[in-house]
Amino acid sequence: MSLDDELEATEEGFQAEADDDFEVLEIEFDENDIVRYVHDEDGNDIGFVLIEDGQEVEYLYVDEDEDDAADAGADDDEYDLGITREGVAQATDDMNAIYREGVQTVAELKGAFDDIKSALDFGSLFPKK
Repeated sequence: MSLDDELEATEEGFQAEADDDFEVLEIEFDENDIVRYVHDEDGNDIGFVLIEDGQEVEYLYVDEDEDDAADAGADDDEYDLGITREGVAQATDDMNAIYREGVQTVAELKGAFDDIKSALDFGSLFPKK
């Protein structure tokens, strides 16, 4: 890994970023394996150095703000469902048509039910007590 590579801690291990190429690495190391920590000019930990194959390899943490900024662009579109006024008008027309067909069907079924009820009305044959 070069100094340009950055690592992000994940449950699986570390994610390397080299330009636009992403790679997930599983690194098993002990705290004793860390040669030194890398600090920025403000004294914040930005990574660490391990010895691999006799050479120092520097791993840098990904800045959380950079991840949030990258994800923020995707989050802005989260609530954009692509609904337009024309789409809403078309959906409203479709729902109204379905409602009208439902009303007609219910009226037909009520008429058929009334016909069946009157055909099976045996109340006139048997007097009530």
